[in-house]
Parts: sequence; C-alpha cells; structure tokens
Amino acid sequence: MTPPMSPIKNSMDSKRHSANVAAGQTGLPWLARDAEGDHFHPHQQQESPPPKLSAKPASIVRIPTRKRTIQRHAYRMKDGLDPVKVLCDRIKTWQVSVKYLMNLFSRVKNVEATTGRGYRRIDAKFMIPSKMQDQFKSSNGVQDAWMAFRQFARENSLIHQDFVDFIENEIIPTLSLMLKDMHHFMQSLLYDKNLRTASLYDCRKKADKMLTRLNTEIYNLASNREDSIKSGKGPYLIPNKDPLLTKYAVMNTIADLYKHENRLHKNFLEVQDKYRQFEQAKIINVYTSLFQRFEAYRSEHGLERSEGVSKIVNIFNAIETDSEWYEFLHHHDNELVKPSAAFKDEHALEFPNESHPLVQPLIMGDIKRKVGSSKWHNEYYVLSAVGVLYCFNSEKDFYRRPYQYKFSIFVPKSNLLVNPTSQLVEFTGKSLGLFGKKKILHMTTTNPQDITHWVSVMGPIANYQQLVPSNQNPATNTNINNHRADTATPVVNNKAGSIQSKKEEGESSADTTQKAQNEQSARFDGQSPILSKGHLVEEHEPIAEQPDVSASNSNMDAVTDESHKKEQAPLRQQNDVLYDTHT
Repeated sequence: MTPPMSPIKNSMDSKRHSANVAAGQTGLPWLARDAEGDHFHPHQQQESPPPKLSAKPASIVRIPTRKRTIQRHAYRMKDGLDPVKVLCDRIKTWQVSVKYLMNLFSRVKNVEATTGRGYRRIDAKFMIPSKMQDQFKSSNGVQDAWMAFRQFARENSLIHQDFVDFIENEIIPTLSLMLKDMHHFMQSLLYDKNLRTASLYDCRKKADKMLTRLNTEIYNLASNREDSIKSGKGPYLIPNKDPLLTKYAVMNTIADLYKHENRLHKNFLEVQDKYRQFEQAKIINVYTSLFQRFEAYRSEHGLERSEGVSKIVNIFNAIETDSEWYEFLHHHDNELVKPSAAFKDEHALEFPNESHPLVQPLIMGDIKRKVGSSKWHNEYYVLSAVGVLYCFNSEKDFYRRPYQYKFSIFVPKSNLLVNPTSQLVEFTGKSLGLFGKKKILHMTTTNPQDITHWVSVMGPIANYQQLVPSNQNPATNTNINNHRADTATPVVNNKAGSIQSKKEEGESSADTTQKAQNEQSARFDGQSPILSKGHLVEEHEPIAEQPDVSASNSNMDAVTDESHKKEQAPLRQQNDVLYDTHT
C-alpha cells in the first residue's frame, strides 16, 4: 500500500525534495481514513460516525495487476456495510422456516390422506357375516351396532379427507404465497437501482485519481517555481496545470462522493424500515392468522382434543410488534446502518494539500466588465498564486466547473491602469492558449473598496503605468499645445479611462524635465498603482503648431501682433508634461 501523505506546511522556502508534498502520493490513504470516520465530530451526544459502506463495481473484464488489485480492494471496502446482503440473508432464513412448515403440513396431509383411505377401505369391505343374519334381530339390536361401526369408518374417512382438503386449499397456498412475497421482496432489493453501489465505487476511484493529480501538480509546480526563483525570473510563471483549479475539482469530486454516500445512507435506512414493515405484515402476521384458522378448523370439526395447536396460536398472539426485528437488529448492529449514524457534511471537506499555498487564490470575486460601448457584464475572476487570472461566467460556474473558464491571462506580462475618479480599471493582456489574443478589459465593481483591493493585489504583479496629474486645475487646462517629447507619453481619457500614446516632435528643456520629475517624485512613491485622488487630465487633440510670424509681412499691424503674443503666453504656461513610469 502507498504510505500516507506527508503533513502540509505553509512555507515555500524549503528545498525541492523536502517540500510540502512528495512525488507518488495517491488518494488511497485518504479514502481509508475518510471511510473510518477519522474526521467525524458528533453534533449530538447519541450520534454515531457515518457508516462505512462497501461498494461493488460494475462487471468489467480486465487483466488483473497488483496495482489494480490493491485499488479495487480499497475502492470496494469489503469490510464495510452491505445492508442488502444482510437483509437478503434474513429473508432466506424466513424462507427456510416457511419451507419447513410446508414440508411438515405436506407430511400431515399424507398421513391424513392415508388414514382416510384406510377408513374408506374399511367401509368398502365391511359386511355382516351371513351366519349372523338369522341369529340376531334385524333392527334395534346387535346387528344395528355392527352397522354403526361401518358408519363410523365412513365418517372418519370423510373427516380425514376434509382435513386433507383444508391443508391443500388453505395452509399450503398461504405458505406458498409467503414464499413468493419473500422472493419478490428480495428481488426488489437486489435490483433496486437506488441501492446499487457501483456509482459509489466509481466516485471513490475518481476521488483517488483527483487527489493523486492534485499532489502531482503541486509537486511539479513547486519544483518549477523554485527553479524560476533561483534563475531570477521571480515566483510567477505560467503552469502547465494549475493546481488551484484542480483543488476545486477535488472539492467537487469529494462533495459528489459524500452525496452518493449520504444518498445510499438514506436509502439503506429507508429499505431497512421497509423490510421491518414487510416482516411484520407479511410474515409474523400471516403466521399468526394461519395458525388461528388452523385452530378454528380443528375445533369446529372436533379434531382438537389437546393444547398443541392452541399453544402455538397463543405464542404467536403474544409476539409484540417488531420485536423479532429489533432483536435481529441488536445482534447485527455492526452489519446494518444505525438509525443514529450521522450523515457526512458535503460542505466541510478535508483532504490532503487543501491548505497548500500554491492552491490558495490571491484574490477572487465578482467584477463588472464593459462589453461593447455601454453594456456591463457580471463575471467572476480568480487570481492564482502563480499570477494567472481566470475569468468565469459566475461564481457558481467556478465552483462547479473550474476547468471551464472563459479565458485566462498571465498578469505579470499585462498592463494595469486605474482611474481613481470613476473607479475604472483598464487591464491589458494576452489570453493564454494556442490562439490567445490581446484583450483590453475595462473593469469596475459595485463597491469602490473592492476594486481598490483588486488593484492593491494585482498592482505589484502587473506592469502598470502611473499617470502624473497636472499642477493646475484640470478644468482650466483645456488645450495641450507646443508639447515636445522624445518618448511616447500615455494620455488618459477621463470618460473611457484608456491610455493613448502620443508622440510629438520637438525639444524640451532640461530644466523643464528636471522640474517635472521632482513634481512626480513628490506626488508618487513609485510603488502603488492607484493614482492620486485629484482630477485626471482629459484627452484633447493637439493643436497644430503655430508658425513663426514673418518679419517681412507688412499687412500685419502692431495691434494684431501684440494680441497674438497675449494669446500664446498663457498657452505655454498651461502645458502639461506626461511621463511613463514603469515599475
């Protein structure tokens, strides 16, 4: 047998071969411990542990191997409870008793039939000797006494024949009907789909498979993560198989296993009670009625002169209701499901590696995503410990079908921008997969604190850009003109919350650049992706650069030139400088 799983630790700084999990661990030890009720905590004082049920697989012909033999033994749990077998054995015992009575009454019938035939032969062969005819009175004398003996033989012959007919028409048919009822009830137990345990066998097999898979994926991911950290790539990587999703698949599998066990537990209790009623109504009561009719017939026909039959009837009349069943239940307490046995909690799941850090989501919750121009869809997002963001239609879909997500994005290779005014987040990344495409997600939440929490978790992982707000009031800053920079500058659209990269030609003085950098360092610490609570700069189309006024233009008077200079002066003072800041 596979050794038990190693204990779970919450540290990921251990060496590879002394990590939280070990290669080759399976779910068989957990199945054995769970079946024994090691994690059972009674809610009531008289409550007993859940029953350990045996399971019989569907008949499949396979080549036997040592591994399969061990697995089948663990899945079947032959030492568990099999109430159907116990009840069928009980019915077979009753069948033996009925057949014994049928044999007994068949012999009584044969004896009575033989006796009746003997009396008939006496009647047929009885004749008064001819020598006696002239010696006695023809009537009211001794000769009539001899004729009375002949009538006695004839009447006894009829009495015994009537008793034979009673046994054939009343006793034996009743016993035969009891045998048929027992047979039909036993067949109903054997072929009842609600009592079949093949599905329980399959659930145990699947649970073992999923637990083994979870352990393998955690072990492989922990090894790859350690290699990534040692090589300087960081703790985030794209896993071949994410154990986070497998964890919830394991939870579904175990919950399904518990549902099957609880369903069988309930069905076995119902069938045990159903059998109790059947035994009392179709066996005990039928026996009592049968012997009462037997006694009544014997008394009416003057056949009963002793207390034999009356004693049998008194015994059956004194049997209390269900007393035989409770006595049987007392002697087979460990072979049947106890009425006090607890059901397994389908929501309290304990299994190996459930607390491993690699299967704990960094954050999960509902987010509204903008689809199209004005539609918002509610979706459920989960961020795994290795930096993969999964999108599901709903929380229900995530818990029921963790492998069927809409798309997944590797957050460390994605961009994140936050609009603190409108609480909008723009998340840009590429979907994982063979045909992954770039996605731009505009997301928000109903509660502003939720989106702030999401950004605080995803910010240190993603490549985000900080937007430097203007020193002046954004309401007065309506034009961006004469701005020259050497690199692409992100510009935020306050309505849509998106970034556009604008590259303008020109030159910027070193003093202006140094001043803007000082203002940026004073406003931002360079770590938080959440922008300042001030207004964001609105996006505007840059105004075309004004050409220099030619000195040879004689048509331009002094007033126009002076007015033009007054218009250009405030525009140059209101220029905003935007910089890319990468963490």
